Amino acid sequence: MRTIAFIIIFLSFLSSSIAQTGIVKGVVKDENNTPIEDVAITYNGKGTTTNNKGEYQLEIPSGQTITLTFSHVAYITYTKRIKVLKNRTVNFSPKLTTKTEVIDEVVVKDKKIIESTGYKNLDGIIYVFTKEYVNRPDSIKVIPTTKKMTKKNSTWYLNDSSEPYSGKFIDYYLTGKKQGEGILFNGKLKGKRLMYYLNGNISDEIEYENGLSNGTEKRFYKDGTLMQKGDFKNGQEIGIWEMYHPNGQLKQRTNFVNGKMDGESVSYYSTGEIKGKNVYKNGVYQNDKINDKLFKLYNESQELYKQVNYKGAIKKLDKALELDPNWADGYFARATMKLNDFQFDEAIKDF
Repeated sequence: MRTIAFIIIFLSFLSSSIAQTGIVKGVVKDENNTPIEDVAITYNGKGTTTNNKGEYQLEIPSGQTITLTFSHVAYITYTKRIKVLKNRTVNFSPKLTTKTEVIDEVVVKDKKIIESTGYKNLDGIIYVFTKEYVNRPDSIKVIPTTKKMTKKNSTWYLNDSSEPYSGKFIDYYLTGKKQGEGILFNGKLKGKRLMYYLNGNISDEIEYENGLSNGTEKRFYKDGTLMQKGDFKNGQEIGIWEMYHPNGQLKQRTNFVNGKMDGESVSYYSTGEIKGKNVYKNGVYQNDKINDKLFKLYNESQELYKQVNYKGAIKKLDKALELDPNWADGYFARATMKLNDFQFDEAIKDF
């Protein structure tokens, strides 16, 4: 009997000890929200790695604080102290920072060389050569950046020159990746100017003439989806400008005349439904009598709603939606009130 009792106690203890774990899982991404494969997640010599979607799942002891280490050859190592309760799951999705791969450093103390760069007041210069820089062809390396230029009276000059710069320029992030590029003519922007995200995708594409925006401008989301487009003339917005939701749906369409909103400006939900309309004249908002009535009725409905007079509040919104049958916010507000008034079938129609 003692032997049986001991076995039962031992098995109970073993079962209890086996269950003393929890789960931590998530997705590891970089600065651009791109999943990273083969990241090692470790603690006390144990661990796992992320799959091709950046996903991981790891069982760790519960009820105690564990230090997780996220490491990858191309990224800066990241650590996180985490505690998971017994049989629970914690979601943790860190972002790792790309390493700047330094190939070499050169320290310059010679005053004559320092002055020749245009930085006369410095005591020394440290040149850091990254992998990105070393891999550039010589024809690209000789192209200056605006970081080696000075802007005076809207005109760009090389630091060691009194003449306005003419030619191509390329700017870089500290990692060595391209940040932007364009052309200067007599020290002023001319032609297409491109700017980039760290992931290499274009963020801005703008046409210039004599230093002023002149032509089409496009802005993009990090994934390359169009965010905004429109035209400039002599630095002022003209014609139709459009903004887009991340899903590609139109967000807003506005007309400009000589840099000022003029005419109707229409905004949209990401579903494509109209959110609202405003009218401008020479940049000044024009009061819309219908719009004013809408919000007057809406505010009145809200007051009745607070007084738990749902039917009265719904009637106010009925009148508002007669004025503007496309007013999405009005339908949503009315549906909410119908739910509170137990008009479930009617509420679903508005939603």
